[in-house]
Amino acid sequence: LSSGNEGKIFFQKVSYENHELWINCKISFHRMIECIAVKILPHHRDRKYYVDTFKCWPPPYFILLVSTIEIVCFIYYLIDSITHETKSSVPIDSILIYRPDKKHEIWRFLFYALLHAGWFHLTFNLIVQIVIGISLEMVHGSGRIACIYLSGVLAGSLNTSIFDSNAFLVGSSGGVYALLAAHVAN
Repeated sequence: LSSGNEGKIFFQKVSYENHELWINCKISFHRMIECIAVKILPHHRDRKYYVDTFKCWPPPYFILLVSTIEIVCFIYYLIDSITHETKSSVPIDSILIYRPDKKHEIWRFLFYALLHAGWFHLTFNLIVQIVIGISLEMVHGSGRIACIYLSGVLAGSLNTSIFDSNAFLVGSSGGVYALLAAHVAN
C-alpha cells in the first residue's frame, strides 16, 4: 500500500515540468518577436519598443469581432436578396446603409461599414483589416485600434456627406485605410 505521498510528489513534479515548459515557450516566443523586429525595424529604439509592447494577452478581439459581424451581415443580406429575388447585392433599404436622404439617422455614419457591395469588396477589406489590424492590435491594444478604425469609418462617411452628398455608402474601406495609415506611421 502507498502512503498517499506518491500522488502528491507526482503532481508537484508534473506541475514543475509544466511551469518549465511554459517558461521555455515564453522565452522562445520572445526570441521570435525579437527576430521579426530585427528584420522589419531599422532602429534599435523601435525594435525595443515593439518587443516590449507586443503581447498576445488579451487577445486582439476588436478586429476579429468586427470582421465576424461584417461576414454575418453579408451572409444575412445575401440570403435576404435570394429569398426576395432582388438583383442588387447592396441592400439599399437596410437600416445600416449610409443614405444621403437619411442623414438625421446618426448610426448610419458608422454602421455602413458592416455592409459590402459584393464578395470581392468584402474579401479585400477583410484580408487587409485582419492582416494589418491584428498585428497593430497586438502591439497597441484593442482600445487604440478601435479608435483608429472607427475614426476612419466616421471620416469616410463625413467626407462623403460633404464632397459627394448624393452617394450611398457601404464598406469598411474608411476603417481599412485608417489601419493602413496607422501601420505606415507605426
